[in-house]
Amino acid sequence: MMRIVVVTPPCVFSSDLLLLLLLLLLLLLLLLHLLLLFLFLFFLLLFLFFFFLLLLLLLLLLLLDYRYDLLSDGASVVSFFSLHFPDSVDLIGRERLVDDFFSTSPSALVCVKVRERCVCVCVCAGRVARRPGMPSWP
Repeated sequence: MMRIVVVTPPCVFSSDLLLLLLLLLLLLLLLLHLLLLFLFLFFLLLFLFFFFLLLLLLLLLLLLDYRYDLLSDGASVVSFFSLHFPDSVDLIGRERLVDDFFSTSPSALVCVKVRERCVCVCVCAGRVARRPGMPSWP
């Protein structure tokens, strides 16, 4: 009678060690997944924060914008300029301010270059009343 003998090579890893390595691999994949989820949520919250900050700034700009179309008579023009640009009423004069306001239409800003010692006969009011590179007046 013939005997059949099956010879298997010796196992390098035991089954317990294989299970342990498999568990470590799954744990590593889980940690990687959680890290990616955390990064995604972090950047999503960062994006939402800056989005709402920009939205708030745009809303503030819309609310703080001057409504020149509501100035319909001379008294409202003088009170507006007295409130927002108090020195301009005395420098320009009430009558000239009202006449110039209603005789000209709003237009784009222009750039005027003058020397530092140039004596001008004009008044710059609002956002244009500053030199380039200098901070805006409060």
